[in-house]
Amino acid sequence: MIKAIRESLRLKWIVFSVLLATLPMAVAGFSIIRMYQENLKKSVIQIEKEKAHMVVERTRAFLEKVTSHLLFLSKEESFRKKDYSRIKEHFKNLLRQSDYLVELGLLNEKGMETIKVSKYKGVTPSELRDRSRTEMFRVGSKGRTYYGDFDVTKDIIPTMVIAVPVEGEREKPSGVLVAQIHLQSVWDVVSEIRIGERGFAYVVDSDGMLISHPDVNRVLMKINMRHLPMVNQVVAGKEGVSEFEHPRGEKFLFVFKPINDLGWGVIVQVPVQEAYKPIKAMTRTAFIWIGVSLFIAVFLSLLFTKRLVHPIKQLSQEMAKYPKEI
Repeated sequence: MIKAIRESLRLKWIVFSVLLATLPMAVAGFSIIRMYQENLKKSVIQIEKEKAHMVVERTRAFLEKVTSHLLFLSKEESFRKKDYSRIKEHFKNLLRQSDYLVELGLLNEKGMETIKVSKYKGVTPSELRDRSRTEMFRVGSKGRTYYGDFDVTKDIIPTMVIAVPVEGEREKPSGVLVAQIHLQSVWDVVSEIRIGERGFAYVVDSDGMLISHPDVNRVLMKINMRHLPMVNQVVAGKEGVSEFEHPRGEKFLFVFKPINDLGWGVIVQVPVQEAYKPIKAMTRTAFIWIGVSLFIAVFLSLLFTKRLVHPIKQLSQEMAKYPKEI
């Protein structure tokens, strides 16, 4: 019976000491792993947000530079005096000097094209049109800047139209300065962004059509991306983060941010498996160290139990001899 009590006591001490050593460590270890996973996930998402923000800011900066240049040009004295020959020569010089201007035109106060100069072709007087019913004239003649739709020319040049008011007497618009600009800079920004091995960024217009994409052929094919829920959200002016499973079965992390002035949107797309790869590596390393720590804790607890139970074992052995001596 004493032997049974002794073995039972030893077992209880072993179980108690092992649990005392390992249970708090395991709970704390898993809590720390979960906390680091959440923080690392936030860090990964923040990095992708910064990349989307970079595309937005560079695109906005480029268009602001073009717009400010056009507004400065529209305030020249030759526009007030309606010196069309001088304006035309000025347009030609600007087209030769600028790498982003494709075409420049001037609409009078009635919306008729009075001057039109192109970098790649000659424009005859018979080609001048009445633009009074266009959106760019309605917006520009009211003193506001107009940003047109994205288009790709026959020569595979990505372009858009920007129109700004021309100041007349008493600072009232007397016409509209129209510029067709080259969007190669926007293409370059997107292609330069590195998002892991298989991730990429792209830009869509207000209709969800691709404006810029690392695969230029997708832009030339005029692919609409409105089938993706995050594209619908970004063209509605919303920004955020979401995970979406592709019909082929692969899951992607999407970070989207609008370019509010234009109604465009920037989407950063990266496979979830690739995006969260650092989290998996960190988790695997953490589990290894927790396992090593638990092993050491069990070993020490067993050693402690042996030292603690040993005196009790000796006492029980002495007590077992006592009845025999009587």
